[in-house]
Amino acid sequence: MISPKKPLLSLIDPDRASARIGFLVAATIPLLAIGLTHFYNQKESPEPAKNFAGNGSDQRLIEFCSKNVKSNRAFVLFQHGTCVVVEDLHTTEEIKKQALALLQETASPDARFICTPIEKQNLIVSYTKPVFHLRFHEDMQLFRDQIENDYRRFLTEKEKSDVTLEWEPPFHAKVGLRSRARLMKDAVEPIVAHVIAPRSIEEKASVPETASVSF
Repeated sequence: MISPKKPLLSLIDPDRASARIGFLVAATIPLLAIGLTHFYNQKESPEPAKNFAGNGSDQRLIEFCSKNVKSNRAFVLFQHGTCVVVEDLHTTEEIKKQALALLQETASPDARFICTPIEKQNLIVSYTKPVFHLRFHEDMQLFRDQIENDYRRFLTEKEKSDVTLEWEPPFHAKVGLRSRARLMKDAVEPIVAHVIAPRSIEEKASVPETASVSF
């Protein structure tokens, strides 16, 4: 197999993930630690919610963020499933404003990401700001054929020019490309689905509607 010529391989090649792990942890605050701590220490969870859209109203995602809130840490979930970690702010409006700023700073068609497998074969897709997507194993299996076969439409024109027709990225990288597309959707139309904040902060804002989002 011929490898891509330039940045795309460094973006998603799993062999380079370990070399970049220090950068990842620094860039995403304790995001990776959040995921590992939660999934490796939780008791067996009940059956997952029958919501395979993976959007900001997915009960599994809400539960994950709720269990990782701290006195200085809040989560903002956008309608297409993008999660933003906000720290050291004290009102819902401040948290939403900062989350929107981080979302806009992170979102670009060629945004770099790292895919980190965690327990139960779930996947965290992390970016260079404290922004992430949590992709669930059952969803990835349900949509596996689509993920495997149409990943090229999620590449930028520059990325397409840097790879050959024979190039085949690993499965988790294909999930990352689709997650990046969700990031862009949320940046273009930033609708907050939930704010999950410490109890000291006034009630979390939420949007009752569930966005209709394909995997």
